Amino acid sequence: MAVRYRAKGVRGRKRRAGGVRKATAGVVKPKPRADKGPSENQIQAAYFEWATLASRKYRELLAVYHVPNGSYKSPSMRGLFKRIGQKAGVPDVHLPVARDGKSGFWIEFKSEKGRLSDIQKEWISLLESLGHVVIVSRDWMEAADATLEYLGKPKQFATGKK
Repeated sequence: MAVRYRAKGVRGRKRRAGGVRKATAGVVKPKPRADKGPSENQIQAAYFEWATLASRKYRELLAVYHVPNGSYKSPSMRGLFKRIGQKAGVPDVHLPVARDGKSGFWIEFKSEKGRLSDIQKEWISLLESLGHVVIVSRDWMEAADATLEYLGKPKQFATGKK
């Protein structure tokens, strides 16, 4: 059964004959990652699933959040975000909890083949000079253990990486 929509130019809908629009899923399917391992977003999502569960035991993890850099934005939205203070190169995740004389904990997630850009390296140097701990992680368990280590808690996964 066809449904008529009053709004013109509605995204995610295809025009049919007679002005009737057909609803489409609008879901962008990710490209296959054959032999490339998990993407940066998949690693980060797994880390946040862990942090949500672990926050029941370690209350400090309720404060961990994602910095919304690196996502696609239209030119007008890029301008808006720049005007309101968004900066390129800031690490992906921040835990604003002070420990052992350090001001906070940051994580930059990278895929297996991902590399730090020059601006990311500059941000990491700046944050470390200001008393923050910054790690680059390619695995959510490594990031989880580093987070627990920063908080002075026992490691959960014993990844042996820093």
